Amino acid sequence: MTLVRSAFGLCLTFALLGLTVLTLSGCDDDGLSATITGTLNDPGAFTFPKVAIGATAESRVVVVNDGAGPVKLKDFVGRFNAQEFDLYWHPGDSPDAEQAFGIVDGMSSFPGVITIPAGESLTFVMVYTPVTDEVPIGTLSMNTNDRTQLKLDIPIRGTAASAEIIVVPNYVDFGRVPVGDMAEQVVQVSNVGVEAAVISALQVQGSGSFTLLLNGGDPTQDLNLLQDPDGDGQPGLAPSGTFELTIIFRAEFERADRGELSIQSDSVNPDVRVDLVANGSSPCMQVFPEALEFGAGLIGRPNEGIITIESCGAEPLQLNSIAITDGADTYTIREGATPQLPGLLAA
Repeated sequence: MTLVRSAFGLCLTFALLGLTVLTLSGCDDDGLSATITGTLNDPGAFTFPKVAIGATAESRVVVVNDGAGPVKLKDFVGRFNAQEFDLYWHPGDSPDAEQAFGIVDGMSSFPGVITIPAGESLTFVMVYTPVTDEVPIGTLSMNTNDRTQLKLDIPIRGTAASAEIIVVPNYVDFGRVPVGDMAEQVVQVSNVGVEAAVISALQVQGSGSFTLLLNGGDPTQDLNLLQDPDGDGQPGLAPSGTFELTIIFRAEFERADRGELSIQSDSVNPDVRVDLVANGSSPCMQVFPEALEFGAGLIGRPNEGIITIESCGAEPLQLNSIAITDGADTYTIREGATPQLPGLLAA
């Protein structure tokens, strides 16, 4: 009985010792587990801008092993449109490294296991050639021996079709323009988006003293001028395209004038507004009415009329004197009707 017990204890000890040795060997049947493994960083995503059908764009994702041991990757699965995406890879992060086939034309050429040594990296290169206008989506998935993430998913993200209009400058001040004179200012309208912007209207709101000039014509009257404003032979304002718009101000009155340029399009900012200001940077005076009619009156009885003086500029208006210079025997200013002079009327 004693011999049997001793023999059983000896066999159990060897079995546990064998298990310990197997664990320290650093590999199991699938080739991924190890006692000392690496740690993968967050590689982000494959990101693509809006790309015209048939054109090509490339996105790189670098997977870095920040751990103390190797990281092993296997079971690569591409969940994306094989007609639009091809995937390549290479060790390290050099953009000039020779690339190996990953998943091309829907066929995987990945080896069984790819090892990333401690402190090193692996680069995936995805090439995108769209066949539709839809936003690209998908995922590249793989299994790892990183104990913090046994499965690594790298998403594919695309940008929706969009144009974006900016105007420089976005505030136009004509300064002082005498009555009857004309002044011009030029603004640059640019598309900083990823697809052409179709401009549907250019308008000035708030004042009829401002008009527009585009490519020799008035775009508020001739909508054909909006079809190809940058003159590149293609409809709309191209990505990174720019055109110049001339704004004309004709001073009809001795007062501050304001308007607003409106640029309407199919961009992400569909109605861009630009403030227009003229005669607003100096004092301005306007008198209502220009001629005072008294009409019929009784002899010996006063017949009154009212004159309004308006400060129409952006700076205060200084009044030094108010007086009747002709006809003082017939016309007088009622006592107390004038402000204390000299004095200021606020802007």
